[in-house]
Amino acid sequence: MSLVKPTRALISVSDKTHLEDLVQTLQKYNISILSTGGTFDRIKSLGAEVVEVAQYTKSPEILDGRVKTLHPKIHGGLLGVRNNSSHQEQMKKNDIENIDIVIVNLYPFEQTVQKDPTFEQAIEQIDIGGPSMLRSAAKNHAFVTALIQPSQYKELSDELDANQGSISLAFRKKCALQVFEKTALYDASIAKYFQRSQSDFPTVFPMGLEEKLPLRYGENPHQRASFTLTSDQLHKSMIDHILQGKTLSYNNLIDMHAAVDLMLDVQKDFTVGIFKHTNPCGVARSTKSLADAYNMALACDRTSAFGGIVIFSHEVDENTAQSCTQIFTEIVVAPGFSEKAKIIFSKKKNIRLLQIDFDQANEQMFGFEIKRVLDGFLIQDRDRSIENIETCKIVTERKPTAAELSAMDLAWRVTKHVKSNAIVLTDDHKTLGIGAGQMSRVDSTKIALSRIQNSKHNVLALGSDAFFPFRDSIDLIAQKGVTCVIQPGGSVRDDEVIEAANEHHISMIFTSVRHFKH
Repeated sequence: MSLVKPTRALISVSDKTHLEDLVQTLQKYNISILSTGGTFDRIKSLGAEVVEVAQYTKSPEILDGRVKTLHPKIHGGLLGVRNNSSHQEQMKKNDIENIDIVIVNLYPFEQTVQKDPTFEQAIEQIDIGGPSMLRSAAKNHAFVTALIQPSQYKELSDELDANQGSISLAFRKKCALQVFEKTALYDASIAKYFQRSQSDFPTVFPMGLEEKLPLRYGENPHQRASFTLTSDQLHKSMIDHILQGKTLSYNNLIDMHAAVDLMLDVQKDFTVGIFKHTNPCGVARSTKSLADAYNMALACDRTSAFGGIVIFSHEVDENTAQSCTQIFTEIVVAPGFSEKAKIIFSKKKNIRLLQIDFDQANEQMFGFEIKRVLDGFLIQDRDRSIENIETCKIVTERKPTAAELSAMDLAWRVTKHVKSNAIVLTDDHKTLGIGAGQMSRVDSTKIALSRIQNSKHNVLALGSDAFFPFRDSIDLIAQKGVTCVIQPGGSVRDDEVIEAANEHHISMIFTSVRHFKH
């Protein structure tokens, strides 16, 4: 049955937006209205004819309104198949009439839990009757139209106008899809809320993702993509604070995530990180100024920094903005930008500026990490661990100096955010060489060492994301002036590696924690 001419609609909405326009549309096509509670009062105040559901069912609302639409006259009217003679006979026998349109939006559960309610307050915002009616109508979309949000009211009006008061199967099916999508998101939000009180790693993962930003394409131009959020975060995303520049891409978002993730671990004094393809190519800390930290970070690898992403720990001032615009940069991330800095960046219209609250990021970014593999998904806790340099085990004869401890702390924190095999060389203020993603740890070490321009360093620390399986890397770095090493330890050849460090008068500490990043 393609076209259906509706004669009765049931309306029960918590969001009264555009309700008057909706009522006018229904009146225009002589569609009678059933309603409940506050919606009934609002429609009546508009001067429209409306019948209260309790009057229609001959059953009063009970249990403080928890039960009002869970009734055979409601669900029979929604689920009855119009061209099934047995259904029609049963409906006639039980005095059940057809309901052709259901317009319901759900109790605002997601908005409620954002306000830190008590558990009891949150539970009261779990809608039962609404999803039940919507799902009944959507299941019977061959005959019934189900609307779940005010943005659909104009579409309904246009549909009725186009079909002289009837509704097409294509429109009903489209609306049914939106119902099942939205109720799935709603149920996912409730399940996740209950999971908060559970300490065990879950065995069910109700994601409930909704598109926040359509992307031009994915990792490559032939791939479709979008940026999605869980429904409870849809209206408070970190990307809401883009101040200027081109639309973000799939790869931009991945790189931005990597940059923010690093800053949450590394930030101390004035801190700057420069990223390319999810790897840092320069990180620096300065007690002097943000511009000083930027210049030190840039000096680590100027070539790779071209077309990269820069993240700042503090508000970007005029001098820093001036330095930052001397090289092609895709995105600048910071907790703020001075007015003069904004003027400077505005002359580079393609640079995206993202203003970010690191406290908010720290709260919102940590959860589960998900990767698509084979015919399933891998899910793990985020790696939130970052070890205290003061409690790590010194395993060599020579103890590290204070400057070396500071350098190893920086090296270790940056290493965590470099693709494995990861090797990071630093002094006590900045990275000097980074080797990322090589199949051999020795090759990563060689790449990191090749970045060092000045061979004379009082302190030269090396961080390794996993243990050294052989002493070859230690012998190599000793030739290049490395003075201290921080690594997890745990190799069957740890004694051999420690012996090599002792021979070269290198200080070494073990963290006992590995930070692979695949």
